[in-house]
Amino acid sequence: MKNWKELKKQFWAKLIAMLLAIVSGFVFVVTAAATVLYGTVSELQANQNTVEKDIDIQLLENYATHLFAEGVTGSDGLEEAEFDGLDGGHIAYTVVKKQDGEKDIVLYTNDASVDADSCMVHREFDTNTRYVLSGQEDSFLGMLLGSYNTYDDSSWRMTSLDHIVYNQEDGLFYADADGDGAYFLMTSFDHVINGRKNGVDTDISSEGTDGTYGIDGVESVSYEYKDVSGAPGYYADGDGKKLEQEEISSWNIKDDLLRFDSGFASKDEDYAQKNGFLTVQTKKSLPKDKINIAGAYSIGSDLNFEYDEYSLNNVETTSYDIYMTAEDTSSTRTLLKNGLVDYFGQGKKLAAFICNFRHTSGWWAAGSALLCLLCFVFLMSAAGRRPKDDEVHMRWIDRVPFGIITGGCCALVTCGVLCIFGMIGYAFERYITISLALGLGTLFAAACEFLVIGYFMSIAVRVKTQNFWRYTILHYLIAPFRWAGDAADKKQPTMKKVTVLFAVGSLIELWLLAMMADGDVVMLCIIIKLVEYLVLRYYVSAMLRIRAGGMRIANGDYSQPINTEHMPRGFREHAENINHVGEGISKAVDARMKSEHFKTELITNVSHDIKTPLTSIINYVDLMKKEKVDNETVQEYIAVLDRQSARLKKLIEDLMEASKASTGNIKVELEAMDATVMLTQVVGEFEERAKKNQLDIVVDSPEPPVKIMADGRHLWRVIDNLMSNICKYAMPGTRVYISLEKFNGMVIMTFRNISRSQLNISSEELMERFVRGDSSRNTEGSGLGLSIAQSLTGLMNGNFAIQIDGDLFKAILSFEEVF
Repeated sequence: MKNWKELKKQFWAKLIAMLLAIVSGFVFVVTAAATVLYGTVSELQANQNTVEKDIDIQLLENYATHLFAEGVTGSDGLEEAEFDGLDGGHIAYTVVKKQDGEKDIVLYTNDASVDADSCMVHREFDTNTRYVLSGQEDSFLGMLLGSYNTYDDSSWRMTSLDHIVYNQEDGLFYADADGDGAYFLMTSFDHVINGRKNGVDTDISSEGTDGTYGIDGVESVSYEYKDVSGAPGYYADGDGKKLEQEEISSWNIKDDLLRFDSGFASKDEDYAQKNGFLTVQTKKSLPKDKINIAGAYSIGSDLNFEYDEYSLNNVETTSYDIYMTAEDTSSTRTLLKNGLVDYFGQGKKLAAFICNFRHTSGWWAAGSALLCLLCFVFLMSAAGRRPKDDEVHMRWIDRVPFGIITGGCCALVTCGVLCIFGMIGYAFERYITISLALGLGTLFAAACEFLVIGYFMSIAVRVKTQNFWRYTILHYLIAPFRWAGDAADKKQPTMKKVTVLFAVGSLIELWLLAMMADGDVVMLCIIIKLVEYLVLRYYVSAMLRIRAGGMRIANGDYSQPINTEHMPRGFREHAENINHVGEGISKAVDARMKSEHFKTELITNVSHDIKTPLTSIINYVDLMKKEKVDNETVQEYIAVLDRQSARLKKLIEDLMEASKASTGNIKVELEAMDATVMLTQVVGEFEERAKKNQLDIVVDSPEPPVKIMADGRHLWRVIDNLMSNICKYAMPGTRVYISLEKFNGMVIMTFRNISRSQLNISSEELMERFVRGDSSRNTEGSGLGLSIAQSLTGLMNGNFAIQIDGDLFKAILSFEEVF
């Protein structure tokens, strides 16, 4: 377990775990995806021979593209001499040229038996669609995945539209592009009736609620061009009814609008220029060689005319069919111009790998997932650990607000995923090689995994250090207002806090009100808020007076009651009740103080009165001891008198000292002194007495000096009382432990011993005067020692406490350390 804790602190261990987690995570994603594909794609579930055949067909399809690429010479077609790219190999192929209105021509073949019925692969190419070869990659993966694919160089062309022409000869509408005499047939249009009504312009740029254009109720009719073989075509409506030329001639285009795609046309040139519409011109006939039938076109809102160049009627199309086969792909060796060979052999190896990996992909996925999980758990446990100590340390990134780091991580991971898909797309679009795409994709995937693991490690550190809430955006937003709830900023007066809170709340209310109401309402609200503030200030002022008075009473000052003038009724009653409580406490304290003073004076007077005759008794007993008395009985009486008079004298002295100490009538001279030296000296004087009582004293103290502020004479008396009690009441044959230690700027002396008698008394009772732990009172003592020690310690600004746990007695002295 210790080695495990140390391992979590090592940087190299975390680095290895991170690398293993990234690699195993990547392997898991790949193998899991492969497992899913094996289970869902039927082609991957076939036997090895079938998979090999599918790969061979794919390779042949791309060989066909390569063959076509060898013969492309721009837009001038293909020549037989250019089909030599696959010669010298074992691939048989035939190239057939097809052209509109002409017979198919076998342009080139190296095996005449290869045709549409016997080939393995058939590819068709159309040069008129301007196929352009993309970047080629001469590799097995490039050939397998189609690096020689082509893409269409768009045949759409754009030009500006000058106007619309109505040809009376054939009854059709044409677009005049750029006014250069090239006319494009309009294959569809809408006839908008009454677009201008009574000379008033209407909005016909959007569709009405009834499906027509213009204002509600305006009708429109759609017409489509119908082609007729060997004769001019015509327009027909949705029901197939032919639009006769006589009907078109009856239209008043000045008032009737025509809509061609998204562009409107008008015969009124002034109106058209004013509103951005097309004008319509009428011509008796158009040149036949200038007319184009555009099957695909559109008119933009900016009146740009866009048409498909290869949908025009005067463009011939030419296509090429390529038939390919390879009877024995395992022995096929194809020599391309770059010298690469044996793509089919590599395909066989790939098929074997696919079929073999199909049986183990699940185990790979499970094993990599388990390894990734173990590394992840280790990293979460090791997050924030350092070799120096066992604490969890936060890095700068762990202090970034959680929302920001979450958003940043999500953004970066999203960018990484998009880059991965971008690399794949670029590879299939042939802008980069497949091997480069795989390498870059792997790097981006590793970077994404690193970000995700680092993100969760940051969460782990925040949770371990209990700082998750502290470093959140919401916490930073709430923090400035926290003092409003718990008065965290105690330096600011309460009235100021209330004023600021009220002002902020009022400003928010006024801002919201200003957005929804007029100026008069806002002004009235401002006046109301001012009145509210005065009332609030009146009540808060009363509350503050009550709080100040309560604090004075709590601190023992009963001389100044709470001023209840100009207070609200409820607050005034509450203040008067507090004043009554203070008066009662003051009277009780005065009575108690008088009683204590009376007791002290009584004890002092009685002790003084007793001390005078006692002194005489002691003196006469001393004289009697010096006389030669032969009677042994008389000698015993004298010894008893001597012992009891000395005890009585000690009791009176202790009583007077306790009385003075409790009332503070003892002079105290505090000075810096070494507690270690004082403790050693006092304990040293009790060594013989302790040995006599079979006690073993064990002292544990640091090296001097340990400075405290105390009165040496009084501290000596306190320790002397404690040691005297230990010698009197400790169980013989036991150890007495005395320790001196420093803790949080305090010097603590602890005295521990096992009591001889059972301690059936609480520590509070034992501290009272005339209370002894020996309830039978068979031992010497007055029961004043602990009380005197407590009072003297308090006068020296120290603390005295005792603890009783069964027969274990513990006395604790504590003083502030002086540096």
